[in-house]
Amino acid sequence: MQKNFSHVFEGKIWNIESEINGAYLVIEVRNENTFETSFFVYDPRRSALSPNFLTLDESWWVGITHVAGDIIVFHTFQDAENPQEKNYEAVNIKSGKVAWKMSEVSFTEYGSTYLRGFRQNEPVVIDVLNGEPLNELDLIPTIENNGLMYPFHYVPRSSYHNTVQAFLDSSGMNSDKAYGIDYLETLELVLISFYYKNQGLENRL
Repeated sequence: MQKNFSHVFEGKIWNIESEINGAYLVIEVRNENTFETSFFVYDPRRSALSPNFLTLDESWWVGITHVAGDIIVFHTFQDAENPQEKNYEAVNIKSGKVAWKMSEVSFTEYGSTYLRGFRQNEPVVIDVLNGEPLNELDLIPTIENNGLMYPFHYVPRSSYHNTVQAFLDSSGMNSDKAYGIDYLETLELVLISFYYKNQGLENRL
């Protein structure tokens, strides 16, 4: 095996997202000393990072949501104490400009040309390139990966949330009841992602 790429970042590599067709990678690096988050684009064809990393107005409470074509969709948190309320900002990596912004929306499906979700409890489908509404008939289906399993998301005060919350309490895991819980059950394992308020808000698995 031959090494193709190596780089030392100033901070922790927090997340790596692939462009939906595998054209490039976006690397999220968080520096806990300066409370700054930087995003780098890695081109596997050249085995190199782009010369300029991406910066946003929000420098800490920000992360990657989806990468498709020349568009990187970022999320920022409306409230640092509530990780479920997000704003979205799409950046075109070729121009370096913001393509669109959106708030009060929750995305549930991420395609190569579209995003699907809910906005104020109404279903919505938007063009990932410009954020404009799309007709369902114009969608290009996402290639399904049958090896992926997704958890159920249980919102606070729902019956399933109460059941899983009771299990966490009985196991001494101290989940915060004000936040949602992600739950995945397989043949051999139960995986639960929940929030715990310590000195700050912690996401525990």
